[in-house]
Amino acid sequence: MRESIEELAREMHDDRWPAFASRAARLGASRDVIGQAKGVLMERFGIDVESAFETLRRLSQERNQLVRDLAVEVVETARPPRER
Repeated sequence: MRESIEELAREMHDDRWPAFASRAARLGASRDVIGQAKGVLMERFGIDVESAFETLRRLSQERNQLVRDLAVEVVETARPPRER
């Protein structure tokens, strides 16, 4: 999912409010789950927020998996993901 703020704003002004609202909700949900996953990693490893996000980002690249999907895995299992 690679929506930009500009794309969302265009949709809002093109009388496509329902599509805008739906995309905005998905973006918000993605941010929420990423924030929750950062919290799990911070608690488990005693690291700061920047290190937690860097861990998610690095593993995302290594696994070729979206950060959001990796975050869902962390939150659902309440465990940090294993490195491959």
